[in-house]
Amino acid sequence: MERWFGKNYIHVDDQIDIAVDFLKDGALATYRAARELNHTNEITWQELKEVLLREYQPYDAIAINQEKLRRLRQTKSVGEYINEFNSLSYKVKLSETEKVRIFVDGLKDRSHIAYEQPKSLLEAKTLAQKRETFFNEEHKLK
Repeated sequence: MERWFGKNYIHVDDQIDIAVDFLKDGALATYRAARELNHTNEITWQELKEVLLREYQPYDAIAINQEKLRRLRQTKSVGEYINEFNSLSYKVKLSETEKVRIFVDGLKDRSHIAYEQPKSLLEAKTLAQKRETFFNEEHKLK
């Protein structure tokens, strides 16, 4: 849903109404119950998403994905590592600092990136890509 919201430039205030249009059966009933529990009788997309995940996601899915993320190691290119990291990291709740640490720990060339002390995940990814490009260019010259 969130990817669709982004691609279609859906304002955050409109997301819940659109998401509800896609719900049916048990998910729709879950939405109605969550809305009733919220005394204002309103609920945001973020709140609904959390309720639906608690209701339908296996209870240990977050823990499993956190463990997979912590064990993830770069075995191919930085770009492929970033794709694998992204596919796991959106499924877990971690602070930006923790994501940076885990990302850097999984890199083949982590010492150079750790030395730079990236402050954000985006900065860590950019540094890793630049380092890989530099390394590849250096080897082409030899």
